[in-house]
Amino acid sequence: VYVGVGTGIGGGIVSGGRSLPGPDRGSCELGHVVVDRSGPLCTCGRRGCLQAEASGPAVLRAAARTLGREVAYDELVRGRAAGAPWACAAIDHAAAVLATALVGAAELVRPELLVVGGGFAAGLPGFVTGVADRVAELARPGHPTPPVRPAALGGLSSLHGAVLAARGLA
Repeated sequence: VYVGVGTGIGGGIVSGGRSLPGPDRGSCELGHVVVDRSGPLCTCGRRGCLQAEASGPAVLRAAARTLGREVAYDELVRGRAAGAPWACAAIDHAAAVLATALVGAAELVRPELLVVGGGFAAGLPGFVTGVADRVAELARPGHPTPPVRPAALGGLSSLHGAVLAARGLA
């Protein structure tokens, strides 16, 4: 299971070398899995979608609400590195809801691996580790969760997947 965290949240499931649900059935809309029914309004019109809670813009909005002003991405990265509570809280929330969605997907398809990519995630040191820690916390006794790893292509992983899909190779 792959999730790309950037300006939105995309995802993909690969089983037996094939993308699910398959080109004739649309894409894997992991970003629109509802993680909080009373959460913020998503661009799709529903409340509490993963994208509305954990995408790059959602994290920046959460940090801005705490600080009372807009926050730029580089400021968020510096805030996290410095341990600023406003930055840590916004990022930790995103990691927690992302882990919730990934564990839900893992319960359905039992993947060997959970992969986190996308520009936002790749640019935040420790983000994938934070997601992995929260995934481990959600494990059921006797049912270990799959490992969580950063995408090998980092911030370019979603783009490469889209190109492969367009070529009919994914």
